Amino acid sequence: MNRKFLSLFLFIVLAAPTFGQEADSTGTDKPLGNWVTTAQVEARVDWQRDWLDGTKRASESGFRGQYLNFVLKGELGKHWCYAYRQRFSKELKSGFFNATDWLYLTYNIKKWEMSAGKQVVGVGGFEYDYAPIDVYQYSEYCNNIGCYQFGASVAYNLTESDRLQVQATQSPFRANADDMYGFGVKWDGKHGPFTALYSTNLFEATPGHWINYIALGNRFDFSRGRFIVDWTNRYAGGYDANFFGDFTLTTELHVQPIRELNAFVKYGWDRNKENGSDYCVFAGTEQHHLGGGVEYFPLKGRRDLRLHASYFHTWGQNTNPAGVLQDKESTLNIGLTFRADLLHLKKLISKK
Repeated sequence: MNRKFLSLFLFIVLAAPTFGQEADSTGTDKPLGNWVTTAQVEARVDWQRDWLDGTKRASESGFRGQYLNFVLKGELGKHWCYAYRQRFSKELKSGFFNATDWLYLTYNIKKWEMSAGKQVVGVGGFEYDYAPIDVYQYSEYCNNIGCYQFGASVAYNLTESDRLQVQATQSPFRANADDMYGFGVKWDGKHGPFTALYSTNLFEATPGHWINYIALGNRFDFSRGRFIVDWTNRYAGGYDANFFGDFTLTTELHVQPIRELNAFVKYGWDRNKENGSDYCVFAGTEQHHLGGGVEYFPLKGRRDLRLHASYFHTWGQNTNPAGVLQDKESTLNIGLTFRADLLHLKKLISKK
């Protein structure tokens, strides 16, 4: 099944640009738009060794293909564009769209953007915002939230540096019951060295019972790196009311001594004292993780190829019996990531 879909996508990429024009009544070519502006295959392969309290976990160790994604973007005219990412490394038995990260259509007019389809749920924070292929260790919170859902959004570009989005989607917790929803307002802003990804959200955790998020993502860029601080507060009200008792804090420091090398350190803290409505970080959890690593980009001036090595250690209590991060867990990860530009490949074939 995966092979058939991949063959279809390759055909679209190679053939679609040749149909990007039509003749008007005068016989003059009239552009329809750039049907395909991005066509990319990206993959990551890792070798991993995982220990729990000093004992190797065979099920979490060894070589593994982590990601195989197909990305397609383009324009359908003056005001219309689309974006699509399919994850072929994700199980398809439960439905093709469950392995679709995003597939949405956007209408742009002046400062307005209106989108519908499967989207990234608009929650603030940089750890949440990263593409999964670029993350080596998630917090327990980010490991458990369903961040790709069907819905619609309206965005307004307040300035060249500020964008405000209002969104309605399926709830990230819809696995608990059908017909549950989420709503959010998100601000993306960039001012000098400071970039913000802030949001406030309401999600149905169970039918009729809502949980509120306040997510504050802060990034500070400097000449040879960046520093990130994310704070996500979760509050359900009523019996579970305990503001600041349920949150995730993550910090990252990235340093680039040369363009080809990035070294990073990351610390995360997941805490939930008594919020029984939080299905990402269970009540009673108090957990930390700390680690870091290096990334090396061997192709000069390009980031299509990346080598990485990382090590993380986790400690503290996780009350979720199916939780991803465990007390006294250590993980060593070494891998390779590449992104192949299929439009560049088409140009090479055309020249021949």
